[in-house]
Amino acid sequence: MNQYDNTNRGVLFVDRNKKSDNHPDFNGRINVDGVERYISAWMNKSQRGEDYFSLSLGKVVEQPKAQQKPAEDDDSDVPF
Repeated sequence: MNQYDNTNRGVLFVDRNKKSDNHPDFNGRINVDGVERYISAWMNKSQRGEDYFSLSLGKVVEQPKAQQKPAEDDDSDVPF
């Protein structure tokens, strides 16, 4: 089975947790030239009455892995 190439592709979902009019109507992730980004979209209407989307891209910030504390009996730092 071949692995699917997601380069230059993305997905948007309806933001069901929108708390104010300034929050995006849609959000998701997009891959731009191999770099993962957040994507947000707002539904708008032009002065002529035409519907359009306003888009914004943001950097994906990975959450740091929780630092693991060594076990009480861990002797890995003992020099002998």
